[in-house]
Amino acid sequence: MPDCFSSCQSAQGENPITGMLAAPSPWQFLFTTMSLVQLDEISLQFGEQVLLREASMNIESGERVCLIGRNGVGKTTLFKIIAGKLEPDSGDIRYSAGLGISQLHQSLPEARDHTVRFVVSEGLASVRLLADEYKQRSANAHQKNELRALEKLHQQIDA
Repeated sequence: MPDCFSSCQSAQGENPITGMLAAPSPWQFLFTTMSLVQLDEISLQFGEQVLLREASMNIESGERVCLIGRNGVGKTTLFKIIAGKLEPDSGDIRYSAGLGISQLHQSLPEARDHTVRFVVSEGLASVRLLADEYKQRSANAHQKNELRALEKLHQQIDA
C-alpha cells in the first residue's frame, strides 16, 4: 500500500492539496512496491524512423495496459521490448524478481482459410465432448451414481 503523503507530493515536495512544502515521509520507502516492469528513458529508432524517444513507464501489479495507435508507430515494438525480445538503443528496463512474461501472437497460425470461430471451436473440441456428455447424463441425474459422474465431468470441464 503506498504512503498517502508521498503519493500526494509533487516532484518539488509541494503537497498539491495544501500547497505547503513538506519533506518526504521517512516511511514512504517501506510502503512503496516494486513495479512489475519499469522502463526508464528508453529510446529506439530504425534508421531515420524514431519509434521511442526517452520513453518511461511502469506496469504495476494488477494493472491492465492497452496500446492504441496507427500502424507503424511502435506498439508491437514496445511489447517486444517489454517481453525482452528486442533491446532498446538506450535506457534501462527493470523487471520484478520472478516475473514471467507471455505473449499471444497477432496472427492465427495455419488458420488463414478458417474463421476465428472455427479455430476457437477446434481448440475447445474436448471440452465440447465433455459438455455434451454432461447434458446427456443430466437427464438421469436422479440416480446416485449419475450424480457422482456429473460431479466428475464438471471438474473435468472446469480444469
